[in-house]
Amino acid sequence: MLVDNDRPERYAYPRRIYLDLAKTPPTYNRYGNPRYVRVSIPYVNHFRLTPANESDKINTGFWGISLGLDQYHSPQQYLNLTVGAVTDFDAPILMPYERVGEEESMFSVYFNLANNHRISRFHLGYGLSYAINTWQLRYHDRFNAPPPTREPVTKTSHALGAVVPAYVQLGEQFMIGVVYRPTFLRFNTNPTLVYEHLISLDFVWRVQLN
Repeated sequence: MLVDNDRPERYAYPRRIYLDLAKTPPTYNRYGNPRYVRVSIPYVNHFRLTPANESDKINTGFWGISLGLDQYHSPQQYLNLTVGAVTDFDAPILMPYERVGEEESMFSVYFNLANNHRISRFHLGYGLSYAINTWQLRYHDRFNAPPPTREPVTKTSHALGAVVPAYVQLGEQFMIGVVYRPTFLRFNTNPTLVYEHLISLDFVWRVQLN
């Protein structure tokens, strides 16, 4: 009522109503058990990584891409499977720029499986995440850059943890939210029990398949 105020939609039926004829008497709800494909842009990404034999690496950057599938298993709950990749690119817009001297960068590839609850316009979830996290130190020898302090290096770890997404729905197809991905167990890097995380501001576009 607060959203629609005195618009005609306040006094109308929802755009979709789903009937369950298997129940006696038949029941109806607004959401049904649809399936969605989603494409999202994790636009702002905050990294906290601890590469092997390195101090903690913390940085915030921009850009990423993910693809996922949402399958409702009850009118207000759905499973989400997502694969994505994010970076800590320095610029909020995609543009080329010259890098000089030493440069640290981080990026992550991840796989999420989460159960989500839809409460009105809000989507809150919890689940498991598997991440391939990379920290890289590179040197760009141009424009009389100062000499490097150490050899360039790339360190990658595979880690298991959790995913906690929280979104607000802005329309039939668009959502915006924050996704928290902490990891605790690493498989190919010592030490194995290490807290790392990725926090993303995510913009989502969903299309219903059925």
